[in-house]
Amino acid sequence: MQKKQKTLKKEHDAIANTAQKVLDSGILAPLVDRLPHINDEHVEALYALGYDFFHGKKYKEAESLFYLVCNLNHMEKKYWKALAVVFFLQKKYPAAQASYFTAFMLDPTDVEMMSAMADCAIAMGNVPDADNLLAATAEMADNYQQRSDLGERAKALLEMLRGHVPTIEEATPETTPTRHD
Repeated sequence: MQKKQKTLKKEHDAIANTAQKVLDSGILAPLVDRLPHINDEHVEALYALGYDFFHGKKYKEAESLFYLVCNLNHMEKKYWKALAVVFFLQKKYPAAQASYFTAFMLDPTDVEMMSAMADCAIAMGNVPDADNLLAATAEMADNYQQRSDLGERAKALLEMLRGHVPTIEEATPETTPTRHD
């Protein structure tokens, strides 16, 4: 398990380094320079086109457009979230987690982004990170009194991760599945 976690960390670091090199290189600048009159409406149109690709399950095309709009307006959370979702659906979990993190940094009270980062950690098999992120999700949901569904989900996943199975004394109608045969 340790070897897998180290491999995933190396992959995550490699993706982050590559993304930083792309941004630092200015490779996107010529594209932006060729679009000197681009404004928020144009960016929204590109986002809408990416959204159409997404709904058509053309994730590579959606990824390209969402990546572009993130670079054209890097302060818009919904663009980062959209990019993260297409990464996640393509099983590019480290990139998805990094994009969710960027969205979270733009709104540090967004429980949904924290929960999504936990989902990425679970998908990568990174139990310690998943544990921390799920605990943070549950705490945020309680503290901000929002998205209680995500808080309850996080608590249930934490119990599963930690191997806790409710005893008969702990079982309640809410935690006990009902069979309707």
